[in-house]
Amino acid sequence: MRYILLFILLPLCSFGQIINVENKRLSADKEGFVGTFDLGLNLIKNTAQILQFNNNVNLQYSKENHTYLLLNDISFVQKEGEEDWLNKGYQHFRYIYQNKKLGFEGFIQHQYDKAQKIQFRMLMGVGTRWQLVKNDSLQFAMGFSSMNEYENPVDADPFVQIRLSHYLSFAFQVNENISLSTTNYYQPLLTNWSDYRMSSQTTLKLALNKQFEFKITGNITFDSQPAEAVPLLNYHVINGVSYEF
Repeated sequence: MRYILLFILLPLCSFGQIINVENKRLSADKEGFVGTFDLGLNLIKNTAQILQFNNNVNLQYSKENHTYLLLNDISFVQKEGEEDWLNKGYQHFRYIYQNKKLGFEGFIQHQYDKAQKIQFRMLMGVGTRWQLVKNDSLQFAMGFSSMNEYENPVDADPFVQIRLSHYLSFAFQVNENISLSTTNYYQPLLTNWSDYRMSSQTTLKLALNKQFEFKITGNITFDSQPAEAVPLLNYHVINGVSYEF
């Protein structure tokens, strides 16, 4: 099994709602278990002091055409002068059946995010995935799915809605030491396409040696109709060092 310990070094923090599962996929070329375990502890001091703790566990099992993916992510943020912690997290399970270029996916997810006023969100969905290009230096995939979403916001009544989810994923191995990947999501409300969410995540990896690599990840999300007092646009940038053993 392969484990990676990721220490987040410097974040510029804001919080989005879309979980980028595509960038969480691990290599399915080898059968069996693979996994990552990430920890981050950040102290930011500008106009206020902010303390942030992150914990992320990804587990994946692959056998022949079948892949099972389990994600768990928890973050705690405390701002100077405030007693309450702004916490967020998600748990995501996904089954993938991939037959050459065409695949099927089914997933279930639990999510909460105090900063985005999401007290509880549960969704289930199914969809298809096309692996358009896959070789040693280039991968390109796209997916379409439909998901049923139940949400209980902070200070608002719960509601149920159906959203579509479309994504494009691209990964390029520049050379043996440098790789670049990006994934873009578009999630409109089925009954009202003017109510939509968008997300883009780009990661640059620089291999320092066989065990260490340096990562720069940028995340930006947009919600056309967020909860009251929540901004339309959210972003964060993370610099990190990974150790593989």
